[in-house]
Amino acid sequence: MKIAMYVPSWPPDNSANGIVSYAGHVIPALRELGHEVFVLARHSEDTKDLRISQIGAFREAMPFWNRALFRLAPTSAMYHADAAPLARAVKALVTRHEIDILEMEESYGLSYAITKLALVPVVVRLHGPWFLTKSFEDARREALERRGIITAAGVTAPSNQILRSVERQYRLKLRKSLTFGNPVSVPSCKWRVSNCNVNSLLFIGRFDELKGGDLVINAFGRLAENNPKLTLTFVGPDYGIDGMKLWDYARTRLSPDALSRLDYRGRLSSVEVEKLRPLHFVTICASRFEVFPYTVLEALAVGCPLVTSDVGGIPEIVRSGQSGILFESGNIDDLVSSVQSLLDNPDFAGGLGRRGRRSLRRYRPEAIAALVTDFYEQSIQSFKARHRTPSLKM
Repeated sequence: MKIAMYVPSWPPDNSANGIVSYAGHVIPALRELGHEVFVLARHSEDTKDLRISQIGAFREAMPFWNRALFRLAPTSAMYHADAAPLARAVKALVTRHEIDILEMEESYGLSYAITKLALVPVVVRLHGPWFLTKSFEDARREALERRGIITAAGVTAPSNQILRSVERQYRLKLRKSLTFGNPVSVPSCKWRVSNCNVNSLLFIGRFDELKGGDLVINAFGRLAENNPKLTLTFVGPDYGIDGMKLWDYARTRLSPDALSRLDYRGRLSSVEVEKLRPLHFVTICASRFEVFPYTVLEALAVGCPLVTSDVGGIPEIVRSGQSGILFESGNIDDLVSSVQSLLDNPDFAGGLGRRGRRSLRRYRPEAIAALVTDFYEQSIQSFKARHRTPSLKM
């Protein structure tokens, strides 16, 4: 089978993006099964691999009239600016390589621009529709994403929660759908209490409200009072909260002593993050919403004791008290007590880490790739039944 996958950027090691991480795990597994996989990337630093097509920063070259539209109606302009180059890239893959299927995210409903060409079946992967994570109202974007989802040859979701949420929001039943968790490889490195700093916490995520950066800073302030040697390593971009950057926010929330124990690393590569995980005693995920986060999967894969919010698809990954600790999203008291329970009981924390690592066997990339392949084949057959004579005309 010849498969194309559309991603925001490539290669995976250079991007802190869940869509790219998903592709980075599933594409090698699909290739191991003998499938030929092409990558369509908006931005790519790999210019040697002929299986990678870079669409590029096409908005920068948009005509004047479209730049004006972008200011007046940004969502519509973004859709039209992205749709044409993506359609050309897909046509090129169909013509030159005769691809059988394309998988892409739901963002901005761009999949509809490809679906309506009737050249190749499109499978939409629900990585996080706008209505679930929106920072402001955008009815046009929600409408475009709904259109892209309902016209797709198939829809996959990383969790039952997100699939049900989409069906409720859009008042539909997705019959051609499949739920499977994001794949993750279990690395050779393993967390051990003897090799880590038992007075250290690790948070990986943006400093913003959605990822719960404020909760982590405030919880650390309270934990630092009762644990005089406790440190927090904070990794991720600084988006700010209420107009305040991370250090400004921390100065208003932490004592001088606790502030001196905060280590902000900024954005790091996945390789650098992987090296940090086994060195810390507890990993925290404090997001107010997540679909099926790699911050959780990758912590479990290393065997790190994990405290995470009970939102989105996370309860489908973590069994509280068995493979990690779930706390009530947004509840700082619950977060503090959950972390403290692990600090007070290293043996219990170690058991959580070991069981969490074992629990990821069901998300092995080779197993996920087999599921994906079967679903692709069904989607291709369904597409062929509807489109007997596809055309390359616009």
